Formats: sequence, structure tokens, C-alpha cells
Amino acid sequence: MDDNKTVKQITSNKGSWKRFGYVLSHARLPWIWIVVVLIVSLAATKLELLLPQYTSNLLNGDTSAHMIKLALFSAGALFVVTFASNLVQGIGEVSITRNLRSVVWKRILGTKPSGFGDTQPGEIISRVTTDTEVIGLFIIKILYVMIPSIYFAVSVIITLYGINHTMLYWMLACIPFSVAATVVWGRYNFSVQVKVYERISNLTHYLSDRITKMPLIKSYGTEEEEVAKGEEPIEGMYKARVEAQKVMCAGNIAFNVIMGYIPNVILMLLGASLIGKGQLSFGDWVMFFMYTSRMTASISVVIFEWADIKGTQGAIMRVSGIMMNPSEFDETYPEKGAPEGDIELRDLQFSYGTKEIFENLTMTIKEGKKTVLVGGSGSGKTTLLKLLERFYDVGDGQILFNGKDINTYDIAATRKAISYISQDAPMLGDTVREAVTYGVGRTVTDEEIVQALEAASAWDFVQKMPAGIDSSIGDYGCRLSGGQRQKIALTRGLLRNSRYVLLDESTSSMDACSALNVQKAIDNYIQGRTCIMISNNVSIVMEADEVIVLKDGGVEAVGDHESLLRDSATYREFCSQGRECQL
Repeated sequence: MDDNKTVKQITSNKGSWKRFGYVLSHARLPWIWIVVVLIVSLAATKLELLLPQYTSNLLNGDTSAHMIKLALFSAGALFVVTFASNLVQGIGEVSITRNLRSVVWKRILGTKPSGFGDTQPGEIISRVTTDTEVIGLFIIKILYVMIPSIYFAVSVIITLYGINHTMLYWMLACIPFSVAATVVWGRYNFSVQVKVYERISNLTHYLSDRITKMPLIKSYGTEEEEVAKGEEPIEGMYKARVEAQKVMCAGNIAFNVIMGYIPNVILMLLGASLIGKGQLSFGDWVMFFMYTSRMTASISVVIFEWADIKGTQGAIMRVSGIMMNPSEFDETYPEKGAPEGDIELRDLQFSYGTKEIFENLTMTIKEGKKTVLVGGSGSGKTTLLKLLERFYDVGDGQILFNGKDINTYDIAATRKAISYISQDAPMLGDTVREAVTYGVGRTVTDEEIVQALEAASAWDFVQKMPAGIDSSIGDYGCRLSGGQRQKIALTRGLLRNSRYVLLDESTSSMDACSALNVQKAIDNYIQGRTCIMISNNVSIVMEADEVIVLKDGGVEAVGDHESLLRDSATYREFCSQGRECQL
């Protein structure tokens, strides 16, 4: 899918300003805080412009009480306003970052799994945490640093031109050299910052992957091996950071020499000459010196921050890629109700990249019946369930509910009508209650929870837990066995009361007889609903109303157990290798 490109690594900064505009217009920014930050920053800048003038007047002999009061008041006001400016800047930055993170997180949740391509979870986490903070700081820099600095520099240039334009011209002559240095430095800084981000993503991905697999690491005694492996991303991040610091140091030196040391030398030598000739008063020279020092600092800040934009462009490109990704929340659908009826697949084609899964797949899954999908590894059984859940868009062909295309139904209503219980039984929630009611979307009574636990054969072990349904199951259900996790997941699926139930090897962690007993209990609980199953348990498959055998991208055979034993070689092989309950 082309959409996958929007979340991959960005190595080019083309179109970044257009993307930055997109981020600003869609990020629900706290505009009140932004206006407050800008006003307070400009107020502090205005006070900074007054102090050199008052200082010059005092040095030129105006020591009246009024002038002294103005100078002291301006100094005090500048202190207060600067404090307020720093405060609103900090609050503004965290407010911008908070809102941007909320928008990006919602966008991620609205992106189909296919939209992430090969992007690793650690990279996506970095975009929500690190990149949004970089962009928030960048926006604040524009408001708090760049705009006030430009305002200050322009005001000073106008003022100094009226004092002595010759000295001003010498000062401004340094700017083109600084800009040229900035362009060269900025381009290199962009490539360095991209490298730093890549190293951060690598380290985040490595750590998140290993932490979730800590029991496996300990059980196989590979701690020392993982310590050694961890050194590579840690060292890679260290080297990238060192290179970034070298680039930053080189930039600082260049700016300090061009916009700091050289202007000061010019100011002292030329100023002393003009004072000696009587063309410049000492007070005006001090004011010129104060203004020039601050002006060159302002220009340096603008140039330096402009160069730093190169480092921000990568974050802008990555975050905008997520925000510009098509979102399920933005789509509209002709059919507002939930799907119902038979499920029909017509000439369905689907592939993962170049790997073809279905080619002209045609079948019908009857409403209110239990249908089992059978096929070899890679035949598309799980893919078919994911297509029904609309995790992926179909290629050519159609999936129809009661004769209506699946894409015409509201995607949220479609998923609400389906309970999908996968083999890995993912868990969210710290307690049994939280785990089984997650995503149910309604208030569930204790009685309903117990009934569903009983139907999934989970009540026997849950009632023995210290706090029953309020007992902790640990992060991701780590305190439960594989079979217990699957029973909890089944309970959650049953509580949704969905019209369609998709069971993807949902009893694979149980022994064959336990799985059969659980399946029979579930069948009674979901009687009258449409159930689509994937199972390697022959005893469960034999109980199905219909079995569909998938092979080579299509349907090899459809029927019941007896007819398929006669007509399908794939089914006979499945029965010879599958699990079976031996009573």
C-alpha cells in the first residue's frame, strides 16, 4: 500500500514547510496560550529596547529624578516580564506538545494495521513521545525567540541608523557571512539529526522488544548475550550524539566569531575613532554598544534557530506522515447500521506485497451457522478473518454482508458486530474484570461476567483467585497460563454479544479434550449467531455445520466431515495430523 510510506523513515526534507503548515492546522493547538506567549515575549523585547536609551541619557548628563525613575522602572519591569515570559513559555510548550500528542495518538489509533507497513512499535512510540516534543519546542522557539528577535533587530537597526549609519553598515556586513555558514552547517545538521533519530528508534525498539520477552531471556539464560547485543544500539546512539555535539560546537564557534567577536572589535576601534573626532558622544557609543551586542545576539539567534530547523524537519516529516495518513475516523459510509446476514466472498484477491494469498476466492458463510476454515500454513485462514475485521483493504473482488459490500458499512459498527478472539489472546487491564470487559462498550454486571466465565470454562480458576474477578492478572495477563489467557479472551468475546464470532485457534493452548468441552460450552452460549473458526482440533472441526477447505488461494472443497474425508485430500491430511480428543 502506498500509505505505508507515510510512516517510514524520512531521509529527505522536501516539502517540510508544507507539512509543517499541515501539522499546525490539524494539531488543535492552544491558540490562547500561543497568543499570550507572543504578547509577553514582545513586551519583554520592547522593554529591552528602552534600557539602552535611558542608559545613554544618564551617561550624557540627564540625571534628573524622572530619568532615574524611568531607568529603574524599566529594569524592574523587564525582570518581572522576563520571569512571566519564561513561565508562559514553559506552559505554552507543554500545552502544545500535549495537544499534538493527543492528535497523533488518535491518528495512530485510526490507522489500519496495514498502514504501518514494516514500521516497528519503538519507532511509532518515538513519534508520539520524542518527535511531538521537538515540534512543540520548535513552535515555542518561533514565538518566544525568533519573532521577538527579528522585531528587536529591526527596531535596533532603525534606531542605530539615526545615530551613526557608518558603524551600522560595518555591523551589518557580518550578516551575509553568518548566513552562508548557517546554510552549510544546517544541511549537515539535518543529516546528523536524522541519524540521531534512527539510533534512538533502534534503541527504543530493542529495549521494548527485550523487556516484553524477559521471561524467555531468563529461561534460556541469555542475559549476558543480550547485554552484549544491547551494546550495539547503545554505542550507536552514543556515537550519533557525539557527532551531533561536534556539529553543534562548530556552529557555535562560527556564530560567536562572525556575529560576536568581529562586530565587537569593529565597534571598539571605530567607536573610539569617532569619539576622538567628536562625531559620537560617549553615551551614544555606550547605547550603540548595548544595542549592537543585543542586535548581533538576536541575529545570531534567528540564524542559529533557522539552522536548527534542519534538525526539526525530520520530526515534522515523521509526525506529518502519521497525521496525513488516511484515518478510519475520517471516513463516511452509506450504511449506518451494523452488517447482518450471510457473508459472501466474490472473486476476492489479496496479497501481502508480492506474496499472493487469495486469487478469485469465492465462498459463502451462512448466517447463524458454525463454519470452520481448514487449510495448510499460508492458505489465508487468519488473513480472511482480518479482512472481515477490515484490518486490511481487499484488492479486487468483494466481501458482502447480506448482499451489501463490506466497505459501505460504518467501520466501527462492523467491528462492534464482530467478536474476534485471536490465538495470542492479547490482554489490556490489570484485573480479570478489566480484561473481560475491555471494549465491551456497556455496563456489565457481575452475574453476566460469571456466566461468561463459566461458558468459557474460566470460572473454576477465577473463583479460586484471591479477589475473584477483581484479582490482578499482571501486565498483559502475565500471571495467567496460556490456556487461562485464552479462556479470559474467550470470555471477553462472549460478553460483547456480537452477531458474528471469529475464533482464530482460540483454544490452541488447551489440551484437545478441554478445548472440545470449552467449544461445546461456547456453542451453547452463542447459539443462533454466526461463528467462523480456525482450529487444528479435529474433534471441534467434526462438530461444525460446515467446513471450508482453503488451498492455493481459493476453495478446494466445502462440506461436512464425512463428505470432505471422501472428496478432499487436504482435509484428509489435516485429519491425520490434527489434534483429537481421545476419551
